[in-house]
Amino acid sequence: MKNIKYIIIIIASVFASCSEDYLELKNPNAIDSTQFFQDEDDLESAVIGIYSELRAFPEIFNINLSEVRSNNISFGISNAQRDPVDISRFNVTQVMNTIEDAWQSGYSVVARANKVLEVIEELQLDNEELNTKSEGEARFLRAYAHFNLAKVFRRIPIVKETLSPDEGAQLGQSELEEVYKFIEEDLLIAVEKLAENYPDEAGRATKGAAQALLGELYLTWGSFPTKDTSKLDLAISLFENLILKKGTPAFNWSNNYSELFKSENDNTYSIFEVQYISGAAGIGAVFPSLFLSSNFLEFPFSGGVPQIRPSENLIDSFNKQDDLRYEASVDTIYTNNFFLQQQDNYIKKWFQKDKISSMLSRLDWPHNYPIIRPASIYLMQAEALNLKNNGPNAQAVNSLNELRKRAGLNDINIGATKEEFLEALKQEYRSEFVGEGLYWHFLVRSEMAVSEMNTWFASINENITVTEDKLIYPIPFSQMNIKQGLYQQNPGY
Repeated sequence: MKNIKYIIIIIASVFASCSEDYLELKNPNAIDSTQFFQDEDDLESAVIGIYSELRAFPEIFNINLSEVRSNNISFGISNAQRDPVDISRFNVTQVMNTIEDAWQSGYSVVARANKVLEVIEELQLDNEELNTKSEGEARFLRAYAHFNLAKVFRRIPIVKETLSPDEGAQLGQSELEEVYKFIEEDLLIAVEKLAENYPDEAGRATKGAAQALLGELYLTWGSFPTKDTSKLDLAISLFENLILKKGTPAFNWSNNYSELFKSENDNTYSIFEVQYISGAAGIGAVFPSLFLSSNFLEFPFSGGVPQIRPSENLIDSFNKQDDLRYEASVDTIYTNNFFLQQQDNYIKKWFQKDKISSMLSRLDWPHNYPIIRPASIYLMQAEALNLKNNGPNAQAVNSLNELRKRAGLNDINIGATKEEFLEALKQEYRSEFVGEGLYWHFLVRSEMAVSEMNTWFASINENITVTEDKLIYPIPFSQMNIKQGLYQQNPGY
């Protein structure tokens, strides 16, 4: 269960500290801080300040820049002036607000993490337990931010310390493998510093979260575009060690898929989540409303949020007769505010009618957003084994079947080729992680994205052609203008 008392303390700390200079960020590559840190409470507030910045990540990185880009989502319109619509149609420019927000949000987390690491060094507190945990959290969150930025922009600046404006204006991009090496260094230290569990401090990054993120890094490193296959064994080993912890708080598996997304089960069935709570302005979750119609009878709030629809292609991809995830994740009919049945696809996995009475607005859901779930560990292990061995072995098949078993589906057999197993993996990523953004990154690293998207656009008579250049996003215009020649724009933009 979510530790409500601790979350309230977190929120109080965040609001108390948001006006302090060290949390104000004008340029994420050039931070000027005049805040003086004095004691353990100041260090703890600074760590909470890093977590507070993550609240923007799910909507930006997981939904708008990942889920929306895939054939899981269809807006049914082509002329709306909204970033998610343009992203879904691969009509992206370097002046787009979402692109700017991604850069700013990512480097805001990096800036706060850097400040924490510097404060630990400056204060020299006697509380070694707090120092160790704080360093582990800061390095995990700095790595997580750099990794998200690398997924969407690839060649990015590595910001490893607080920079003056002049220093920020001199820091250029690093090659992708250098970025990966930096993320690896942070995560290896985080694995060493973090504990297996913080039972009285729900929502903290743990050793398992750092191991899982490191495993995903190695899998990504061993896949397209870097294809350093020497990293695959490292990924497989990390995933195996995590799976051995099944049944413990570090790897808590539920046999009921729909239970995973209820707010009362926050911090129970995920390895790492972004934290939200309703009832206090600005700290509730927006993402469940992104998938609901504005005239949804059971949801009395109105307001302007993008209405992101699951595509017919996604709906048709399910085994609707047998897959229990279908009814738990999506629906095609709802009752509108005229009490009429209306046909429209929507994602319902986070919708809980009994939570609405405590909400202040449609932007105030109590649900956490899952970042790392045990299911992704099974699939990434199977994916890495298939890639390493040029086809699935028994372990890869067994891991895939863990998800299918919970979904009520029959096991697949071991006779699949590498390509056939990739298709099976594709379907499991789609069905398991609707609305969570993992499917798109699987398509990219498995080199299926271009063909998958072009086939889909052709099937719905859209004159859109996706090329490899368009699998990532342009460096924002504001960053390109920091200093002439400092950054090189991504190809195709």
